[in-house]
Amino acid sequence: MMQGGDASDTQDLSHIPIAGREAIYMQIQQHMMDTTARHALAYIGYHGAGKTALLRQLPMYVDLAIISVFLPLSDLVLDDEEALLTRFVIRTTQVLSQYDYSMSRIPALSDDEDEDAIPMREWLRDDYLPEVMHVIRGQRRLLWLLDDFNLLLDAIEKGDMPKDFVSYLHSLMMTQPQLGIVVTAHTDDEARLLALEPFLKTSAIHRLQALPLDASIMMLKEAAPYFSEKDLTRLHQATGGHPLWLAHATTELDATSSISEIIDRVFGLASADIAKTWGDLQPNEQYILQALAELHYQNPLADVTLDDVTRWVTNSDVNMDSTDIY
Repeated sequence: MMQGGDASDTQDLSHIPIAGREAIYMQIQQHMMDTTARHALAYIGYHGAGKTALLRQLPMYVDLAIISVFLPLSDLVLDDEEALLTRFVIRTTQVLSQYDYSMSRIPALSDDEDEDAIPMREWLRDDYLPEVMHVIRGQRRLLWLLDDFNLLLDAIEKGDMPKDFVSYLHSLMMTQPQLGIVVTAHTDDEARLLALEPFLKTSAIHRLQALPLDASIMMLKEAAPYFSEKDLTRLHQATGGHPLWLAHATTELDATSSISEIIDRVFGLASADIAKTWGDLQPNEQYILQALAELHYQNPLADVTLDDVTRWVTNSDVNMDSTDIY
């Protein structure tokens, strides 16, 4: 979720449009329209990379033929398979009801006390999804968007969810060519995702990157067109194109404030996130960043070269050799 800093528990910024993701949405659309592609797509990134925003905002960028269902796993029960699949069904039905479809054909959930009820796995695969696909017709696609997929993998590893649950999800895509699944996860979970073939192929795992300058300016201008491109370029440079920090910036673009004041406020909002990122670095990585920061502070207008960093390390008490630096 695009949350972070001291406000991480209270401020959800995933509704703020992120520019520069059009190619990703086109990639998802092309994948969905290829009914021979029977695997999921995954988008990974560090905290604040805009994973939740990517999924939430998808309907605004893809063809109307793609009916997307946002399923935030952080908000769902992950220790009861039947309860989880029930939420999938409820949310899917809610989304379908917003379209001009006749809902009479779509099967209703059985009573919890019905002892003769078909197991949820079978009912979803054999009854519910076939009728849903019949209702939306062959030219449309149903897309499940599973946010924070790493939480589901955690639940499986702990034994809270069946070991074959991911295989079951893949079986749904195999039996229903109109069904697609897109997941998001933290970058640290890439190795676990790589082990999920055939549900996920190696080529179907994509990293979310920082935004380039043009995308950052487009995102910021949408929020505050009265700032100059020069000022917004400074803001991009200060944030490094980090989507979460840029999202914070869009909420702080006050015409009565200077760009320096706004940058200070953005750093304040991102302080906890920055501290966590710093703590995750190896000591040598911290030293190199310290060198870059100090050299840039000493001469903000000069380019920092590898030789500059090497001299800084050599003249400091840091225990690093040239191999560590390079």
